[in-house]
Amino acid sequence: NALKYPLFYDKTIMKEKMVWWLFFCVVASVRSTTITIDWNTVDYVSPTHSTCQVVTNPKLLRGSSIHNQSFEALKELGADYVRYAPWYPYPGLTVAELSPPDVNPQCGAVINNDNLYMGCAEGVISKIDFTSYGTPSGLCGNFQKGKCDAANSTDIVEKLCLNKPNCLINATKHVFGDPCEGTVKHLYVQVQCSVVTNTTSWDFSMLDPVVEDFFAATQGHPIIFDFSPNPQWMWNTNSPVPLPSYPEEEDWTYPQGSDPRDPTWTQLAM
Repeated sequence: NALKYPLFYDKTIMKEKMVWWLFFCVVASVRSTTITIDWNTVDYVSPTHSTCQVVTNPKLLRGSSIHNQSFEALKELGADYVRYAPWYPYPGLTVAELSPPDVNPQCGAVINNDNLYMGCAEGVISKIDFTSYGTPSGLCGNFQKGKCDAANSTDIVEKLCLNKPNCLINATKHVFGDPCEGTVKHLYVQVQCSVVTNTTSWDFSMLDPVVEDFFAATQGHPIIFDFSPNPQWMWNTNSPVPLPSYPEEEDWTYPQGSDPRDPTWTQLAM
């Protein structure tokens, strides 16, 4: 092999020698280091607690055959730092606002090369209030164009969305052109729906009872309360994430999307 592939062979040998040289240097460096430990000095005590986790599950609902026994066992355990996790496979039991508010205006935003879904719960998209592909900023209801803005943004979005119940907009330079090369661009859109009820879907009737029973069973002990999952309508997806047909329905695909519809993250934070 050395005669057949002399250049490859020489480079391989050189790489092996360099690796061994680096290894011996590291070993030599470690060996020359002196570490002194004083076992009689206590700097910090790290406490360890035996604890457990409670996750949202239909079997923990009131009326379940094991509801009472489960929370009685948790109370008898008397553990500190029990973690309560509203588990994502059961969005009907853990998400208090499964559907977006049915109000005007409706807003969305994505980074370039992503898709932006816009839609109305009822009626159609009757008006395009704001559209900018470039460097827009601001919150829903107060979007502002930046120095970089594709002049054809509104025309394109109107052709894709106006008078339709929903639309999917591909935020790329192939659709809008490139108004500022080398700059990260976003697409911001604000629309009006022809029919709105000015209502929200807030409903804690499935979430609260389990939370109340958890607090009662862990009373007098410190706990860890997790907040998950987020309403998926707050995230950009190519189409609305299906809602559970009934509260106890199991859905492992509910968490979707990686970019928030509100690029400032204010909506999620609130």
